[in-house]
Amino acid sequence: MKGVHKAAVFIFLAILIGGFQVYGLDVHEEIIYPAQRLKGAPYSFGNEGPRAFDCSGLVYYLYKPHLPSIPRTSRDYSRYGSQVGINELLPGDLLLFATTNNRGIVSHVAIYIGQKSVIHAVSNGPETGVIVSRVDSGYWRRTFHSARRVFDTATQSTQKEQTSIEFERGLYTGPLKDGEPSGTGTMRLKNGDTYQGEFRDGLFHGQGTYTWSSGKSYTGRFEKGEIVETEKTAGKPETYMEEKDSPWDSWDGEVYGDFREWREQEQSAFEAFKARDREGTAGKMSR
Repeated sequence: MKGVHKAAVFIFLAILIGGFQVYGLDVHEEIIYPAQRLKGAPYSFGNEGPRAFDCSGLVYYLYKPHLPSIPRTSRDYSRYGSQVGINELLPGDLLLFATTNNRGIVSHVAIYIGQKSVIHAVSNGPETGVIVSRVDSGYWRRTFHSARRVFDTATQSTQKEQTSIEFERGLYTGPLKDGEPSGTGTMRLKNGDTYQGEFRDGLFHGQGTYTWSSGKSYTGRFEKGEIVETEKTAGKPETYMEEKDSPWDSWDGEVYGDFREWREQEQSAFEAFKARDREGTAGKMSR
């Protein structure tokens, strides 16, 4: 019985501090891949799937089987798990944004999937529904609030010997290390270009071939995502990739997220409190 008691105390404390250890969790198999299969699902306020979602509904749908204590709204995620820096992100971390005119108040949540990409359910803007976005594109960079780690890094797996995953920049096939492309792989970019070769920390690094959509190509060394300049490549622009701007770079509106949902929850709780208070007052007067 003592063992059972200790286990119950452990579970209670894990829930109390806003996290729950999941042993042997493969974040890609259990969270990232299922999330990517939902890409294209429509946004629906207050919905948590499986055919439509709001932002926190998507997180709740994917995480609830592994984290029974996980909350339902984005604002509550800001107190769940542990805070993590923007440069320390791992797949499965939650990114929080303040996307309404109430700056500083969390109203949107997204799931980090690696290579500066998130998957999330977006209510309005240039793209809606379940989409993949870059966290360093203009709008999401400006509205970023904080990041939370809800899985224990000691027990989660972010290593894959071979995988195929869609980041915002394009479709990557190859191995992952700490959730980022690493080793020899292929990236088929959205703009029609292709890179085949070595990766390190998510960037083209080592020997590789970059083929532009026009058919021309470069084979040689890359460092930290850039072509290593030689006599043959001298004069080439440093930003050799012919990228298309993200539609979020210039957009500056409001993404409503689940702001209305948690405000309604607060209002309902307040109304219930007032009703109980009235009943209590009426009971005292009748005595």
